[in-house]
Amino acid sequence: MATGERTAKAGAAAHHGERAQLRKDARAVLETGVTGLTVRVQDERRRSTTVRAGVADLRGNRPVPYDAHYRIGSDTKTFTAVLVLQLVAEGKLDLDDTVEQWLPGLVQGNGNDGSRITVRNLLQQTSGLANYTNLQFQSLETMKQDFLANRYTSLAPEERVKLAMTVAPEWLPDAADPGSETRWSYSNTNYVLAGMIIEKITGNSWEREVRDRIVKPLRLKDTFAPGTSARIPRPTATAYTKFPGEKRLTETTEQANAWSDGAVISTTADMNTFLRALLGGRLLPAGQLAEMKRTVPAEGF
Repeated sequence: MATGERTAKAGAAAHHGERAQLRKDARAVLETGVTGLTVRVQDERRRSTTVRAGVADLRGNRPVPYDAHYRIGSDTKTFTAVLVLQLVAEGKLDLDDTVEQWLPGLVQGNGNDGSRITVRNLLQQTSGLANYTNLQFQSLETMKQDFLANRYTSLAPEERVKLAMTVAPEWLPDAADPGSETRWSYSNTNYVLAGMIIEKITGNSWEREVRDRIVKPLRLKDTFAPGTSARIPRPTATAYTKFPGEKRLTETTEQANAWSDGAVISTTADMNTFLRALLGGRLLPAGQLAEMKRTVPAEGF
């Protein structure tokens, strides 16, 4: 057998083995209670492997479409961070600028202080600010009712921040060097503020900046920020949520309750393209990509 043939067969066997392992992993995720999922992996040769498990809809038992549109949730934060770091690279913003410099008077009250929080704190989740999404529900017992009553209501960014200002922060970063803060707590408020800073600097909506700076250059044909729309394009898979105290799943596909912290809709193929471009240096200069990779300890996360 020629060397080329042996190499090709070995590569095909390895690819088959990877697909089998990926299917096994997808089934393992399914066993945690997920109703359906799609997984796509692309190797260094740009060969893509896509597998699916479960169903797209519990009522019809349709398989999950390989090209399903999903709400990517907090992966949206990576898009927002890219926009911020692009502005840093352009000299329009510094990671050590304070929130107060760009959004004066917005972060204040109940011990909150925007002059003690930098853009770096926002991106690294070290600001200490309360998570506004935790304050949207009256209690765990009413979470389902609160969601259903407000699923089509899209709060303005200022309203989201205002919610967070109703309580004291977990901490305030060091006044002398806030960017050195390493205490960490997940807060969607941080990325709402980042989105607002993007709008303040560019004069454009956050949604437009996502489109013009990321979606168009990378030709992501199935990726967009939906604005105030609660709809999601077909093909898709039905989203379900198990609310506290509930035995049954609740259909939650249509919702309009996120923004620069979690609103983007995409597909596994587009996300593959986005992440490859990001890590390959197509979206950020080396210095800003290095900043993105700087981390702080995140206990239990």
